Amino acid sequence: MSSSYFEDQDFENINYYEQPLEAGEYEQCRFEGCSFAQANLSNFQFTDCSFSNCDFSMATLQQTAMRNIQLKHCKLVGVHFEACNPFLFEVHFEHCNLQLASF
Repeated sequence: MSSSYFEDQDFENINYYEQPLEAGEYEQCRFEGCSFAQANLSNFQFTDCSFSNCDFSMATLQQTAMRNIQLKHCKLVGVHFEACNPFLFEVHFEHCNLQLASF
């Protein structure tokens, strides 16, 4: 199964539980006002991406690569970051809700 590659793209106000995000690799992409609540993002790769005002509540991140990720004003309730791919894992949080999140 091949996966898609997205670079330097903007994604705004999309509900990825209703319309799943295309599996693949995202580099230098910007997500604004998107909902990933209960979405399955397993095996996705995010590199140098930013997320603003997004909801990741109870999202599945099994082996998800998160490399130099900026999260601003995001809701991350119940997210299991320990399930992410540990290779080059780097996330930065600014004014985020991390209740019940685990690392």
